[in-house]
Amino acid sequence: MSVEDFHRPLYTKREYRHVEADYNTHLRKHGIEPPSWKISYEGWVAGANLPEEITQAGFLGESASEFIREYPSGNYGNQPLLMYLNFFEPHPPYTGPFNDLYDPETMPVGPAFLQRPESGSLVNRLRADYYMNGGLNPLGAAGGDFHDTTTEAGWQKLRAQ
Repeated sequence: MSVEDFHRPLYTKREYRHVEADYNTHLRKHGIEPPSWKISYEGWVAGANLPEEITQAGFLGESASEFIREYPSGNYGNQPLLMYLNFFEPHPPYTGPFNDLYDPETMPVGPAFLQRPESGSLVNRLRADYYMNGGLNPLGAAGGDFHDTTTEAGWQKLRAQ
């Protein structure tokens, strides 16, 4: 099952580049026009206000459940089963149908909170510098996903979502 077209031109074999993601069919079935292949899911979903069952996670979870239910009666005989299921969440944008599930003020922060990981890898130190100085995930921000990563309250809201 495919869920996004944004990376299709870069990673798909030439002969399959015209094939649209399965998730787009699911969205259209529910009356929602999917994003153009030029827009990432991150840049689209924050403003889409999708209910849980229409999110990528809901779609993949239901698709996997359906496959498991039908597997014994399918055309697979006694073949072994291996399923690889990769959910996008939790991943920016941290917005969705469960935004109000947790109270941000109750989100704990530990002693390393807002501390640069000095012993971490270079990429983690640079990422920390970027976000601790107010940097935004560029793909998420394009879709309206803004989180204040310079304050405790901002991080608590992000973690709650």
